[in-house]
Amino acid sequence: MTQKKRRQRRKVPKDTHEGNLKLADFGLARSFSNDHNGNLTNRVITLWYRPPELLLGTTKYGPAVDMWSVGCIFAELLHGKPILPGKNEPEQLNKIFELCGAPDEVNWPGVSKIPWYNNFKPSRPMKRRVRETYKHFDRHALELLERMLTLDPSRGYIAKDALVLSISMTLCLAP
Repeated sequence: MTQKKRRQRRKVPKDTHEGNLKLADFGLARSFSNDHNGNLTNRVITLWYRPPELLLGTTKYGPAVDMWSVGCIFAELLHGKPILPGKNEPEQLNKIFELCGAPDEVNWPGVSKIPWYNNFKPSRPMKRRVRETYKHFDRHALELLERMLTLDPSRGYIAKDALVLSISMTLCLAP
């Protein structure tokens, strides 16, 4: 099911399993609307594919959480192994920060207001290393990955970008 169809049906998938080409199993899906003001659980999505905002404790989120997972799976397909295989939530956040840089108010406005930010804020500066880590990826694939693995969910891909995403992935994965 496409991002657009899921949004039209007002469903947000909340768990993505390693090894499945489909990107959600809807096991933890629930109704969603853009007007939704209630809190959602942040204990969703398989750890290796869980976006930083959920790991930092936010309970207000939308379909943008899926795009982080798609980015992790996309990179895994190209790299041949999981890119962020954390064993627990603190380690997962550390792996994310080592790859994507440490979040701060400059690269993610409002991050300091997320519930567990101060508990997990890195003690040292960490720069973004996506481009240098995956420099062997095709240029288009790397640009796509950079956009999907953006710390600030408001700056990453959203559902309306799904068509561009699918076209780009087709170009990147074509023989």
